[in-house]
Amino acid sequence: MADIAKDKGVDPANIEIWFADEARIGQKNKITRRWARRGTRPSAPHDQRTASTYIFGAICPKDGKGAALGGEPSTTS
Repeated sequence: MADIAKDKGVDPANIEIWFADEARIGQKNKITRRWARRGTRPSAPHDQRTASTYIFGAICPKDGKGAALGGEPSTTS
């Protein structure tokens, strides 16, 4: 850490280390199943739309700080 601070010309005490993560929350469609005779593959139309949103979060454990962002829901038709 001291080497990085020296290279950047900043005080090591002013460097914050943050840990971040992201997640997608929403609907993801399942495989459609249909009864059929063995050896045949009938068409099985199903809903292809999805709806989801992303959330992002980060924390700085040293200072006890945290931040989060939630995205607008997105849909695909």
